[in-house]
Amino acid sequence: MESTSDRQSTEAKQPRLPPELLHHVVESVLPSNTRALIPTTHPSTKTLLALTRVSRVTYLAASKLLRQRCLYIDSSRRLSDMLLCMDRFVPRLPPTLSLRCITSLYLAPFPAASLDDQPTAIWVRELFCEVCETLRRLVVDMPFETLDPLDDHLNDEYFHKLPRDDARLEREIKIVLMDTAEDLPTLTCARWEEIDPRGRMTVEQIHVPTSFYGDETASALVTAWVRRGALEGTIWDWSGERIGKAPARSA
Repeated sequence: MESTSDRQSTEAKQPRLPPELLHHVVESVLPSNTRALIPTTHPSTKTLLALTRVSRVTYLAASKLLRQRCLYIDSSRRLSDMLLCMDRFVPRLPPTLSLRCITSLYLAPFPAASLDDQPTAIWVRELFCEVCETLRRLVVDMPFETLDPLDDHLNDEYFHKLPRDDARLEREIKIVLMDTAEDLPTLTCARWEEIDPRGRMTVEQIHVPTSFYGDETASALVTAWVRRGALEGTIWDWSGERIGKAPARSA
Protein backbone atom coordinates (compact mmCIF):
# COMPACT_ATOMS: atom_id res chain seq x y z
CA MET A 1 0.00 0.00 0.00
CA GLU A 2 1.37 3.41 -1.02
CA SER A 3 2.11 5.71 1.89
CA THR A 4 1.27 9.40 2.05
CA SER A 5 4.93 10.40 1.84
CA ASP A 6 5.44 8.26 -1.28
CA ARG A 7 2.39 9.81 -2.95
CA GLN A 8 3.60 13.34 -2.16
CA SER A 9 7.04 12.49 -3.51
CA THR A 10 5.52 11.20 -6.74
CA GLU A 11 3.40 14.34 -7.16
CA ALA A 12 6.46 16.53 -6.57
CA LYS A 13 8.32 14.78 -9.39
CA GLN A 14 5.53 15.33 -11.94
CA PRO A 15 6.37 18.03 -14.51
CA ARG A 16 4.53 21.34 -14.21
CA LEU A 17 3.78 23.91 -16.87
CA PRO A 18 5.64 27.21 -16.41
CA PRO A 19 3.45 30.13 -15.20
CA GLU A 20 4.24 32.13 -18.36
CA LEU A 21 2.62 29.45 -20.50
CA LEU A 22 -0.44 29.33 -18.27
CA HIS A 23 -0.78 33.11 -18.53
CA HIS A 24 -0.65 32.82 -22.31
CA VAL A 25 -3.42 30.20 -22.25
CA VAL A 26 -5.61 32.39 -20.04
CA GLU A 27 -5.11 35.47 -22.24
CA SER A 28 -5.96 33.52 -25.40
CA VAL A 29 -9.50 33.08 -24.07
CA LEU A 30 -10.32 36.72 -24.82
CA PRO A 31 -11.29 38.16 -28.23
CA SER A 32 -8.49 39.74 -30.24
CA ASN A 33 -10.07 43.20 -29.89
CA THR A 34 -8.32 44.50 -26.77
CA ARG A 35 -10.65 47.50 -26.40
CA ALA A 36 -13.90 45.54 -26.29
CA LEU A 37 -15.94 45.31 -23.09
CA ILE A 38 -17.19 41.76 -22.70
CA PRO A 39 -20.66 41.01 -21.21
CA THR A 40 -21.25 38.46 -18.48
CA THR A 41 -23.03 36.09 -20.86
CA HIS A 42 -20.06 35.90 -23.25
CA PRO A 43 -18.20 32.54 -23.40
CA SER A 44 -14.91 34.32 -22.67
CA THR A 45 -16.25 35.70 -19.39
CA LYS A 46 -17.60 32.32 -18.35
CA THR A 47 -14.28 30.66 -19.22
CA LEU A 48 -12.30 33.19 -17.21
CA LEU A 49 -14.57 32.58 -14.22
CA ALA A 50 -13.93 28.85 -14.55
CA LEU A 51 -10.16 29.44 -14.76
CA THR A 52 -10.21 31.27 -11.42
CA ARG A 53 -11.03 27.88 -9.85
CA VAL A 54 -8.27 25.85 -11.55
CA SER A 55 -5.09 26.93 -9.75
CA ARG A 56 -3.48 29.84 -7.97
CA VAL A 57 -1.65 30.89 -11.15
CA THR A 58 -4.77 30.92 -13.33
CA TYR A 59 -6.73 32.56 -10.51
CA LEU A 60 -4.44 35.59 -10.53
CA ALA A 61 -4.32 35.90 -14.32
CA ALA A 62 -8.04 35.36 -14.88
CA SER A 63 -9.04 37.70 -12.03
CA LYS A 64 -6.92 40.48 -13.50
CA LEU A 65 -8.46 40.08 -16.96
CA LEU A 66 -11.98 39.96 -15.54
CA ARG A 67 -11.38 43.32 -13.88
CA GLN A 68 -9.81 44.83 -17.00
CA ARG A 69 -12.17 43.57 -19.70
CA CYS A 70 -15.38 42.23 -18.16
CA LEU A 71 -16.75 44.92 -15.82
CA TYR A 72 -20.25 44.84 -17.25
CA ILE A 73 -22.89 46.09 -14.81
CA ASP A 74 -26.30 45.73 -16.41
CA SER A 75 -28.58 45.64 -13.35
CA SER A 76 -28.92 47.19 -9.91
CA ARG A 77 -28.29 43.75 -8.40
CA ARG A 78 -24.88 43.50 -10.06
CA LEU A 79 -24.08 47.04 -8.94
CA SER A 80 -24.91 46.33 -5.29
CA ASP A 81 -22.96 43.04 -5.39
CA MET A 82 -19.89 44.82 -6.76
CA LEU A 83 -20.00 47.41 -3.97
CA LEU A 84 -20.28 44.65 -1.38
CA CYS A 85 -17.23 42.89 -2.86
CA MET A 86 -15.09 46.02 -3.14
CA ASP A 87 -13.07 45.20 0.00
CA ARG A 88 -13.60 41.46 0.09
CA PHE A 89 -10.60 39.14 -0.11
CA VAL A 90 -10.50 35.35 0.18
CA PRO A 91 -7.90 34.45 2.86
CA ARG A 92 -7.02 31.11 1.25
CA LEU A 93 -6.29 32.69 -2.15
CA PRO A 94 -3.46 35.04 -3.13
CA PRO A 95 -4.36 38.76 -3.13
CA THR A 96 -5.44 40.05 -6.52
CA LEU A 97 -6.16 43.39 -8.13
CA SER A 98 -8.71 45.40 -6.16
CA LEU A 99 -12.03 46.21 -7.78
CA ARG A 100 -11.14 49.87 -7.19
CA CYS A 101 -8.41 49.58 -9.84
CA ILE A 102 -10.66 49.05 -12.86
CA THR A 103 -9.96 51.11 -15.98
CA SER A 104 -13.01 50.31 -18.17
CA LEU A 105 -16.65 49.95 -17.18
CA TYR A 106 -20.04 49.41 -18.81
CA LEU A 107 -22.75 50.81 -16.55
CA ALA A 108 -26.48 50.24 -17.13
CA PRO A 109 -27.99 49.60 -13.68
CA PHE A 110 -31.37 51.26 -14.20
CA PRO A 111 -34.41 49.61 -15.77
CA ALA A 112 -35.25 50.88 -19.24
CA ALA A 113 -38.59 52.28 -18.09
CA SER A 114 -37.35 54.87 -15.56
CA LEU A 115 -34.34 56.58 -14.02
CA ASP A 116 -36.35 57.41 -10.90
CA ASP A 117 -34.65 54.91 -8.56
CA GLN A 118 -32.93 56.66 -5.67
CA PRO A 119 -31.16 53.62 -4.12
CA THR A 120 -29.57 52.74 -7.46
CA ALA A 121 -28.59 56.37 -8.03
CA ILE A 122 -26.85 56.45 -4.65
CA TRP A 123 -25.03 53.19 -5.47
CA VAL A 124 -23.86 54.70 -8.77
CA ARG A 125 -22.41 57.67 -6.92
CA GLU A 126 -20.69 55.37 -4.41
CA LEU A 127 -19.19 53.33 -7.25
CA PHE A 128 -17.77 56.44 -8.93
CA CYS A 129 -16.24 57.53 -5.63
CA GLU A 130 -14.52 54.14 -5.38
CA VAL A 131 -13.13 53.87 -8.93
CA CYS A 132 -12.56 57.53 -9.87
CA GLU A 133 -8.77 57.29 -9.43
CA THR A 134 -8.24 54.65 -12.13
CA LEU A 135 -11.33 54.66 -14.38
CA ARG A 136 -10.44 55.89 -17.88
CA ARG A 137 -13.23 54.56 -20.11
CA LEU A 138 -16.88 54.66 -19.11
CA VAL A 139 -19.79 53.45 -21.24
CA VAL A 140 -23.12 54.59 -19.78
CA ASP A 141 -26.50 53.30 -20.89
CA MET A 142 -29.20 54.97 -18.81
CA PRO A 143 -32.72 56.29 -19.59
CA PHE A 144 -31.91 59.94 -18.86
CA GLU A 145 -34.99 61.15 -20.75
CA THR A 146 -37.32 59.50 -18.21
CA LEU A 147 -36.47 61.88 -15.34
CA ASP A 148 -36.50 65.66 -15.48
CA PRO A 149 -33.57 67.26 -13.58
CA LEU A 150 -36.08 69.31 -11.58
CA ASP A 151 -37.57 66.08 -10.22
CA ASP A 152 -34.22 64.59 -9.21
CA HIS A 153 -34.16 63.39 -5.59
CA LEU A 154 -30.39 63.78 -5.20
CA ASN A 155 -28.59 67.03 -4.63
CA ASP A 156 -27.90 69.41 -7.51
CA GLU A 157 -24.14 68.85 -7.80
CA TYR A 158 -23.40 69.83 -11.39
CA PHE A 159 -21.84 73.03 -12.75
CA HIS A 160 -24.02 75.22 -14.95
CA LYS A 161 -20.67 76.33 -16.36
CA LEU A 162 -17.11 75.56 -15.30
CA PRO A 163 -15.27 78.19 -13.22
CA ARG A 164 -12.80 80.20 -15.26
CA ASP A 165 -9.80 79.02 -13.21
CA ASP A 166 -10.70 75.33 -13.52
CA ALA A 167 -7.73 73.33 -14.83
CA ARG A 168 -10.05 71.21 -16.96
CA LEU A 169 -10.70 74.20 -19.23
CA GLU A 170 -7.24 73.73 -20.76
CA ARG A 171 -8.03 70.26 -22.04
CA GLU A 172 -9.05 69.61 -25.62
CA ILE A 173 -12.62 68.32 -25.80
CA LYS A 174 -14.34 66.45 -28.60
CA ILE A 175 -18.13 66.29 -28.69
CA VAL A 176 -19.86 64.03 -31.20
CA LEU A 177 -23.58 64.36 -31.90
CA MET A 178 -25.20 61.29 -33.43
CA ASP A 179 -28.67 60.91 -34.85
CA THR A 180 -30.46 60.03 -38.04
CA ALA A 181 -30.00 62.61 -40.81
CA GLU A 182 -33.50 64.08 -40.48
CA ASP A 183 -33.25 64.43 -36.68
CA LEU A 184 -29.83 66.06 -36.30
CA PRO A 185 -30.25 69.63 -35.01
CA THR A 186 -29.03 72.76 -36.72
CA LEU A 187 -26.53 74.42 -34.40
CA THR A 188 -25.97 78.17 -34.13
CA CYS A 189 -22.24 78.94 -34.47
CA ALA A 190 -22.24 82.76 -34.78
CA ARG A 191 -20.44 83.28 -31.44
CA TRP A 192 -18.12 80.30 -31.76
CA GLU A 193 -14.85 82.27 -31.69
CA GLU A 194 -16.05 84.31 -28.72
CA ILE A 195 -16.98 81.22 -26.69
CA ASP A 196 -13.95 79.12 -27.70
CA PRO A 197 -11.20 81.51 -28.87
CA ARG A 198 -8.43 78.89 -28.51
CA GLY A 199 -10.23 76.21 -30.45
CA ARG A 200 -10.18 73.77 -27.54
CA MET A 201 -13.50 72.18 -28.43
CA THR A 202 -14.29 70.14 -31.52
CA VAL A 203 -17.91 69.38 -32.34
CA GLU A 204 -18.79 66.81 -34.97
CA GLN A 205 -22.01 65.35 -36.31
CA ILE A 206 -22.44 61.75 -37.44
CA HIS A 207 -25.43 60.55 -39.44
CA VAL A 208 -26.54 57.15 -38.20
CA PRO A 209 -27.76 55.00 -41.11
CA THR A 210 -31.41 54.04 -40.98
CA SER A 211 -32.73 50.52 -41.22
CA PHE A 212 -33.50 49.22 -44.70
CA TYR A 213 -36.85 47.89 -43.50
CA GLY A 214 -37.65 50.93 -41.37
CA ASP A 215 -38.95 48.79 -38.52
CA GLU A 216 -37.02 50.59 -35.74
CA THR A 217 -37.59 53.94 -34.11
CA ALA A 218 -34.86 56.54 -34.51
CA SER A 219 -34.15 56.43 -30.76
CA ALA A 220 -33.73 52.64 -30.69
CA LEU A 221 -31.64 52.69 -33.86
CA VAL A 222 -29.21 55.35 -32.61
CA THR A 223 -28.96 53.79 -29.13
CA ALA A 224 -28.09 50.37 -30.57
CA TRP A 225 -25.56 51.92 -32.98
CA VAL A 226 -23.78 53.87 -30.24
CA ARG A 227 -23.88 50.98 -27.74
CA ARG A 228 -22.33 48.58 -30.22
CA GLY A 229 -19.53 50.99 -31.10
CA ALA A 230 -18.83 51.76 -27.43
CA LEU A 231 -18.71 48.11 -26.35
CA GLU A 232 -16.52 47.15 -29.30
CA GLY A 233 -14.22 50.09 -28.57
CA THR A 234 -14.48 51.46 -32.12
CA ILE A 235 -16.51 54.55 -31.24
CA TRP A 236 -13.41 56.41 -30.09
CA ASP A 237 -12.09 56.37 -33.69
CA TRP A 238 -15.28 57.60 -35.33
CA SER A 239 -15.16 60.98 -37.02
CA GLY A 240 -17.93 62.99 -38.62
CA GLU A 241 -18.70 66.34 -40.15
CA ARG A 242 -17.02 69.10 -38.21
CA ILE A 243 -19.16 72.11 -37.36
CA GLY A 244 -18.43 75.48 -35.86
CA LYS A 245 -14.96 77.00 -35.89
CA ALA A 246 -12.70 75.31 -38.41
CA PRO A 247 -9.02 74.71 -37.61
CA ALA A 248 -6.71 77.56 -38.57
CA ARG A 249 -4.98 77.07 -41.90
CA SER A 250 -1.37 77.95 -42.49
CA ALA A 251 -0.66 80.66 -45.05
